[in-house]
Amino acid sequence: GIRAVRKKMFTTSPLPTSEQQSPRPPTKLAIVGDLGQTYNSTITMLNIMSEIEKDKAISKLKSKHASSDMILLVAGDLSYANSIQPQWDNWFQLMEPLIRETPIMVAAGNHEIECDAKTFMPFLSYESRFYMPNQLGDAIIEPVDGDAYNQKWGCATPSVFEGQYDYGNAFYSFDHGMVRTIVLSSYSETRVGSRQHTWLVEELKNAQQNRDEGFTPWITIMMHTQFYTTFQGHDAEKETIDMKESMEDLFRDYGVNLVLSGHDHAYMRSNPMYKGKLDKRGKSPIYLIVGEGGNREGHNKAYLHPNPEDWVAVRDKSVYGFGLLEVKNSTTAHWRWNMDGKDENDGFHDNVWLTNQFI
Repeated sequence: GIRAVRKKMFTTSPLPTSEQQSPRPPTKLAIVGDLGQTYNSTITMLNIMSEIEKDKAISKLKSKHASSDMILLVAGDLSYANSIQPQWDNWFQLMEPLIRETPIMVAAGNHEIECDAKTFMPFLSYESRFYMPNQLGDAIIEPVDGDAYNQKWGCATPSVFEGQYDYGNAFYSFDHGMVRTIVLSSYSETRVGSRQHTWLVEELKNAQQNRDEGFTPWITIMMHTQFYTTFQGHDAEKETIDMKESMEDLFRDYGVNLVLSGHDHAYMRSNPMYKGKLDKRGKSPIYLIVGEGGNREGHNKAYLHPNPEDWVAVRDKSVYGFGLLEVKNSTTAHWRWNMDGKDENDGFHDNVWLTNQFI
């Protein structure tokens, strides 16, 4: 017989325009990291869907057409398939109700390394299953040392990764409404003169020019590892140290507003900071860790210090959830961390208005 096919659609964001050209609707992004495929992952996904449905309901009241141009950003460690390919299929089935109508943008985490057992080529699943926008070219990948592979985990999870991975889905950028998002790879070469670093310099110059012209006044970075953390576990890894040394100055000099990371299975929002210190002038990026998506490994077990560092605005390692960024205009945005509780008063939450530090 003939099987009915239910059509699904999504709403693309409006083309970037300057405020002088026309009023712009708010720009909305749902942000999460280290998602996995557990009961907690499912609750997080359903709560994101709930926010999108609220957005549609508001849209219908205004225009009689239910739509949402919210997109989903995942800061690495997506499926936790760990080289078991059917687990990738399971993850996409889990995510299908959400991503069939909501565009998803992803960054590579250590659980995406997944080198092949025979060729030792990494990132093959990640490259095969995603095609991110504005790629610079086909992925350049070299096999890793066979010693990095073990029978239980493949090479899916090493926090220290030494190999070559450039272009493809490794690093790219895109505009969504008033936000330019630059996605970086923590597991590609990041030092000065590398492909990624050279591209980033030009990308930030372009982003700054677009801000000056009023098109994308907010600049965000998304990557898996974190430059700053208040948690024990991933606080001194080689990739992150090298990356921070070569890129932190660029983030501040070119006016990056927010840096979004996962890796730590916890939540943190910093105050504006630079070189490990609170920037009292407020002219430096805010760092966010959004790794409480719900994966099977659970939360980070401990903080680095009993009391928060002076640059930490909020921290938590107890409740799964996701973030919502709503950019209202060139100078004002709203950030909300949504915990996976039964209602808005259950568990940890973070709710703050942000002012563009560089306008």
